[in-house]
Amino acid sequence: MPRRVANRDESGDTRSLATRTRILNAAQRILVRGGAPALTLRGVAAAAKMSLGNLQYHYRSLDLLFAALLERVLEQGIARVSKLAGTGERPDAGDIIDLLLTDHDDPHLVRLFVEIWAAAARRPQLRRPLEKFYDEYARALATIGDGGPLAERRARVAIALLEGSSLFRSGLCGVRSAQVDGVTRQVLLELLI
Repeated sequence: MPRRVANRDESGDTRSLATRTRILNAAQRILVRGGAPALTLRGVAAAAKMSLGNLQYHYRSLDLLFAALLERVLEQGIARVSKLAGTGERPDAGDIIDLLLTDHDDPHLVRLFVEIWAAAARRPQLRRPLEKFYDEYARALATIGDGGPLAERRARVAIALLEGSSLFRSGLCGVRSAQVDGVTRQVLLELLI
């Protein structure tokens, strides 16, 4: 039975954390600038100014690197939403939606996701980390409202609306409209509360 080599990004070593951050930053820059086809372990190693062997010590495969990048993006998003909670109180749904919409204005973040979607469409082994990302995202958004049996389904519809509108809001695929922004915000509120 082949031995499965684990991703080595749980060490807790400060230098390892800094190195993994450098690797993930390089991978994100490559995805945004060159697209999914440009993302290779060799390319990431060169962009991170390290040897391929050093990169592979932390991420044995492109799939593990991709999963770590998605995890980081999700953690950053959830951290931004959690900041709104302040002292642990439930954050205002309108404030969360405004934050999410602001994230979806950023052309770099939108390009990153367009490339992540494209990579997952081309490489079936990358779909699972993307599915996990959206599962966790939906669970987090489902907590905004009062819950209920449809909360997670409604959160998934809200995510689809956010992701689709991001192409327009960021200017990548059209012109942003204040009227459409207002309707988008209102529909998101109705979905999530």
